[in-house]
Amino acid sequence: MKELHSLMKSGRFIEFKTDNLDYFDWSEEIFDKSEFDVNFKTRDLHNSEKAATNFITHFEKIFLAKGQPIYYLTAVKK
Repeated sequence: MKELHSLMKSGRFIEFKTDNLDYFDWSEEIFDKSEFDVNFKTRDLHNSEKAATNFITHFEKIFLAKGQPIYYLTAVKK
């Protein structure tokens, strides 16, 4: 995370999403301990305010069809 942070310009952001809750929880801890500012997170992307602008990936379509929520966060370089 430190190397990624050093490569990015201030104000730029990372979008992170997954269908795996354990992975999301682990990643959330990593982001919280990093130099990034987590400015949005949800445990159900498709029922959040970000749903309308979300790009749905191939794998996301598969998990959505199964009723699986997509976990999502954005983090900004401070």
